Amino acid sequence: MLYYYCSFTDDAYVVADLNDKIDISSLKQTNTGSDEFIHMISALNITENQSTVVSVAYLKFDLSEYETESIQDATLYMFASGVKLDNSPKNIALIFVDDDNWNESEITYLQRPFFSTTIDAISVISEPGKWYSWDITEVVKKNKDSELSLALTFETGKDFTSDLATFYSKESDITENTPYLEIKYVVNEKLTNYTLAIIGGFIATVVIVAIVLKHFRKIRK
Repeated sequence: MLYYYCSFTDDAYVVADLNDKIDISSLKQTNTGSDEFIHMISALNITENQSTVVSVAYLKFDLSEYETESIQDATLYMFASGVKLDNSPKNIALIFVDDDNWNESEITYLQRPFFSTTIDAISVISEPGKWYSWDITEVVKKNKDSELSLALTFETGKDFTSDLATFYSKESDITENTPYLEIKYVVNEKLTNYTLAIIGGFIATVVIVAIVLKHFRKIRK
């Protein structure tokens, strides 16, 4: 089994107070593409004015530079630096985003790509200081040789709850904790056998040449 370790090309999170219709707080216009952390927020009706603050993380990979014909497994890994939940544990859902026309330096809640309600993977979040993973094998297989966009969000919570999970982003200086996509694959069997046949033939030729030269030297003596 062989491995690819793919870094994000873009990552950011968008945030909004859903009860602030005219965006007095300007949260919906906030860009976080340069932040060292990705903050996942689900705070529902937690203040006197019933603020409902939520965030969605967007991630993008470029799979076009990788050999993806023989993928066996694909897993997204993110390291949580902080987790604060009203009731532990909580699910963070991963959803495929069909629209790749966004970048981390411009995306905001008002200019975010939309996605379906179909959940492609779930990771159960409980505590900080550990890696969390999402199995996205089928998503990667269906979108090989292209850019791949994903969204992360808390599953719908209950009123008067406040949940926060903070992950390192690709901008973090702590490089060993930055998020990545791990792809496991196998080399095509026919190609492997063909390559071995070439190597074997080359070795056999070298051996034959060595024997002939040795015999030739004996004759000359």
